[in-house]
Amino acid sequence: MLHTTFFDFAKSLEDAVKQYRDCLYAMTPFLGHPSVMTLRYEELVRRTPDLLADVLSFCDLEGSSVSDLIADNHRRSKGDLEGTFRRGLVDGYREELSHGEIRYVEGALEALMSLFGYPPMLTRVREATP
Repeated sequence: MLHTTFFDFAKSLEDAVKQYRDCLYAMTPFLGHPSVMTLRYEELVRRTPDLLADVLSFCDLEGSSVSDLIADNHRRSKGDLEGTFRRGLVDGYREELSHGEIRYVEGALEALMSLFGYPPMLTRVREATP
């Protein structure tokens, strides 16, 4: 069995992948629907103010202050939240998973990753390695 840091989320990497796959497949019929907004976590981290404003507008909550929401979020620690299984860093999986684990996740989720616009993880690992 593969060793993983997913233990609070699932009992094994295989179980975590199954949960992700089930969740993502359940979402696929709604992709592109006008009342569904799709965000990539990486983009939300990189462009937080812009995308948060877009989300608030999409939800008709334009009166909310983006800067206040961001400031409030930064004051809160996320590491102690129940169910937290990753640090939440963009591309943090590179340090948290072995190449074997990444290959396993890629193989199991390849079609869904592509559907959501993600290139293979090992390609991204190789591109980031000097």
